[in-house]
Amino acid sequence: MGLVALAACFTCFTFFLRARAAHLLNAEERLSPGLVFSASMSGYLGNAFLPARAGELVRTLVVSSRSSLSKPMF
Repeated sequence: MGLVALAACFTCFTFFLRARAAHLLNAEERLSPGLVFSASMSGYLGNAFLPARAGELVRTLVVSSRSSLSKPMF
């Protein structure tokens, strides 16, 4: 049980590091790490359950709905 908890903590930490790396690549607007993290997690969830990597669209919609960036045109 302890190893499972350790693995879960490590996984969450690596996801946060990925979101932090994406945060450093912002060009148009500074986004908070929390927003980038939640958008990344929503995208991963969408990729797990939606076809054709549609989680990437979910990720952009989350970011555009919570920031002043424009929504993508489909």
